Amino acid sequence: MKKNIKIIISVLIIILLCVGLVYVFINNIENSSEKEEKIEFSKLYNVDENHVFETISAKDAVDLLENGTGIIYLGYSDCPWCQDIVPLLNSSVKNNDASKVYYIDDFYNMRPDKTSNPKYQNEYNKIVDIIKKYEDKINEQIKEDNIIKVPLVLFVKDGEILGYQKGTVEGHNISQDENGNNYLRDLTDEEEKEITKKLNNLINKIYPNACSGSC
Repeated sequence: MKKNIKIIISVLIIILLCVGLVYVFINNIENSSEKEEKIEFSKLYNVDENHVFETISAKDAVDLLENGTGIIYLGYSDCPWCQDIVPLLNSSVKNNDASKVYYIDDFYNMRPDKTSNPKYQNEYNKIVDIIKKYEDKINEQIKEDNIIKVPLVLFVKDGEILGYQKGTVEGHNISQDENGNNYLRDLTDEEEKEITKKLNNLINKIYPNACSGSC
């Protein structure tokens, strides 16, 4: 009898050890994947690898917009205005000890004019509808028809959009050089300060205890 008990205990210990090893293995894979995503994002947007941005599925983005609290960045790396807003948003969130910023990794291909894949359309249309309700509430237009123009940063609390940052600043438009090449000028220091101040205030709206003395 005692021998059987020892065998059972030994088997249980082996099982627990195997479960533990599997957990460590899976956790290491997940951590490695997250690290790779952070490194890739930092390269795309020229921010440090310890940035605040975390990928989120389109479905989870809809859930957050409908029920959650957080910051959602909608944009893509080929957009020059997105390249300007991401580092400023990253610094503002860090400086205010706020939470992370969520982004949809493949948001560009969700646009109805950029993809023929119907799997994206349900979530994209839901995000459009949510923004439409917010537009009606504040009597302002954020999107153009059914296309979400980027960058667009939404600040959400308890399933309610409390504010947004669209683009950078007024007058920050594409220009042409003497050779006819398109370019986007750098933001001035004053323009960066203006954007940063607005971002700080919006962060404080959804995380009242996070804001530093810079708000």
